Amino acid sequence: MKRDWPLKIEKKLDTLLITAGDSWTWGDSLGDEEFRTTHIYGRLIADTIDADFMNIAWCGESNSTIYDKLIEELTNVTEKYKHIIVIFTLTENCREIWGDPLWLPKETDDLQHLDDFLIKYEENMFKTFNQYLINQFKGVRFIFARNFTYSFKENANIIPLLNKIWIDCLQQEQDIFDYPDDVRFASSMVVTPLVKRLKFLKLYKKYKFELMEQYGTSNLAIDWLNESRLNHKAGTKHPTAQGHKIWADYLLKEIYND
Repeated sequence: MKRDWPLKIEKKLDTLLITAGDSWTWGDSLGDEEFRTTHIYGRLIADTIDADFMNIAWCGESNSTIYDKLIEELTNVTEKYKHIIVIFTLTENCREIWGDPLWLPKETDDLQHLDDFLIKYEENMFKTFNQYLINQFKGVRFIFARNFTYSFKENANIIPLLNKIWIDCLQQEQDIFDYPDDVRFASSMVVTPLVKRLKFLKLYKKYKFELMEQYGTSNLAIDWLNESRLNHKAGTKHPTAQGHKIWADYLLKEIYND
């Protein structure tokens, strides 16, 4: 299947909606190209608010790569539109932690627990978003959200971060056991680079038992995704078309509440 990076739908309107994210935002598992590009949550929102549309999303990518691409695209379009709305649905933190140590804590001696390390990592990421996205592109409205992991409450006020994640919205529509509310990562795309980085920093032994607890939480999250009727059963359990519609409806309420 053709995998656009990014997908652009231009109708010469005065508003541009940009959605940014990983495979959930890209619309993996939705089917053929025509169906996918008309049923992803970003397209549903763009059609509703009568906006041109750009989907900066790619399967398996990290927050840092998506952030870099978002800056590149914003630089090219800010003069072309009267209104620009960006919805960045963040993937799990630390996918980039080995290859791109942009947000690594500079001092680790006082970080006694794994959560301390992950909180600081996320804080650095959010401060970067604040400095180089929000403050740099002042005419753009930014909305940050998450798909299947939760941010730390200590960092919630650094950027305009929505209270609900995508999974929360799917949870409300079905009667199954609760998704764990402390999921920080759920895939090997984080586990392997995170362990490598912690070993390189000589922190792995210090955090290894807390890592085991996180692995357990990740497995509970995967169990939930397997049970959810709003997530595909194949691959990495991406949302169905109805799951995209539910997320779009929630985001539209946030847009209109401005």
